[in-house]
Order: sequence, then structure tokens, then C-alpha cells
Amino acid sequence: MEVRHRLVKPAVIASSLVVLMLASACGTEGGDINDDPNAGTVQDQFNTLMQRPSFEDMTERYKQMIKEVQDATVNIAGIPEWEIPEGRTPVSGARCGFDFPDIGGDGGTRQISGGLSKGPIPENRWPDVIDRVTQIAQRYGFESQQVFHDKPQNHQISFSDSYGGEFSFGTESNTSMAITSGCFLLEQARQRGAPSETD
Repeated sequence: MEVRHRLVKPAVIASSLVVLMLASACGTEGGDINDDPNAGTVQDQFNTLMQRPSFEDMTERYKQMIKEVQDATVNIAGIPEWEIPEGRTPVSGARCGFDFPDIGGDGGTRQISGGLSKGPIPENRWPDVIDRVTQIAQRYGFESQQVFHDKPQNHQISFSDSYGGEFSFGTESNTSMAITSGCFLLEQARQRGAPSETD
């Protein structure tokens, strides 16, 4: 099923850690004040999401993608092993909004931190690294890309998929990445086959 593509807003880079500014922790799907007036009925929204993988399947798929990028960057660039900074949650979630404002507890979004590799990618290795990262991202459906910074020791790039997800990757004083997903139905909702009557 063809899904309407939306341009994802740029990620904010702070201290070379890609930090995704999430409006009310609702990911790229937005918040109630930005509900899409063309979203349709609850059943319309549910039917659209039934054409997507489940929330649980996409969570595992995105986690696998992060691991592949981590391994590739360490192998190609020789950067330190990736780690999750103390106090940060590697995987979090929120309810859907914007395109799917009425899905409630039947669905959700995911925010997955790829963590941090302490140190930059060597400048002479960046072309090989980003070529490989791009290949991995595209294999997982992140077809569109936008470059925010591309100068020595400051490279920041964002990839988006057809579900409204964003994968941000960059290197400056450190190297970091994160995924914010679009909306997906929980497996129990998919098994039920219809929207729940309550949130």
C-alpha cells in the first residue's frame, strides 16, 4: 500500500549527540494540536495501519538496523564501541498522533537510541562509512535522505521512511545516531482486527 510521504523536520544536534526533539514525546507523528484533518475515521486510520508491520515487529527491525550500523561503523572506521550514555533510555515509546490521532492505545511510536561512540569518525573514513550506513538505511526502508552538515569533522545526515520515521546519524566530537518511528499497531490490536472501544 502506498503511504503518503511527509518530510521529517531536521534533528537538533547538541554536543554532537543527535537529539531528536519530540513534541510531547509523540515522535514524528506530532501532537494533538497538529492532528491531521484528513486522517479519516478511527476505522480508516486503523485500516491504514493494518497494512503496516506490527509495533513489535518494527521495534525489533529497527533495533537490528541500529546494531548493523554500530558494527559497520566500528569495523570500517575503527571508532570505539557504541554505548548508551548513563541516564539515557535506549528504547522508549509514545502514542500516535498527527496522521493517526484517534488510534489511542491500539498503536504507538518508537524512539530507539543508537547510543554514542566516543570520538569522531576519521575524516578519511567518512565517505566509506556513510556509503555503508546509507546502504543499511535503504535496506530497512529509509530511502530519502537530507544532509544538514557536511564539512570536515562535522557531518550530520537524516534518513526518512514511508511510515514517517526518521534515522539520524552524525559525527563531530563524538558519533551518534537515533531512530524515531512512525505509528504502528500493537500485535494484539492487529489480532483483534478492529479498533478498541476505549483507549
